[in-house]
Amino acid sequence: MNPYCLLLTALCLLPSTYGLAQESVRGVAEIWGELRVSVVDPDTGKPTPARCYLTDPTRQSWSPPGAVNYVKPPERHFITTGEFRIALPPRTYNLVVERGPEYPSHPREIEIRSGETREEKIELTRWISMNLRGWYSGDLHNHRDLADMDQLLLAEVWNSPRATVCMHL
Repeated sequence: MNPYCLLLTALCLLPSTYGLAQESVRGVAEIWGELRVSVVDPDTGKPTPARCYLTDPTRQSWSPPGAVNYVKPPERHFITTGEFRIALPPRTYNLVVERGPEYPSHPREIEIRSGETREEKIELTRWISMNLRGWYSGDLHNHRDLADMDQLLLAEVWNSPRATVCMHL
């Protein structure tokens, strides 16, 4: 096969972030859209880490490139540092954003249209601060990569100024 044909074939398989069409399940080329999400603390307006579940109508999970992922069926989620972008085929998605037990879960239905960029701002409001009451959570049983632990701890409200996390191998 001609190397140029291989390159063209490979380019057709890339997401629409590069402005290319994707083959849908129906066999019709469709231009993907983009979802940009910012998860913020409403008191500071700054991005805050969180755990995210993004699924399509077939319950297929999606996650942005480079995100810390957890996949242990049926559980699948990714960690955001507070902002993420992802190219998606046009359809309706369910996004659930969580940040430990001190914040309510934020479910949201999001429609992605062909070629459009959809921006979502999720404000996570803490309903209780257990650290201020002298309580500190801890989970010593984890099935996660050690390299991912700093992001995971921040996404689960371990960033209290009164709490210190030490990890030893």
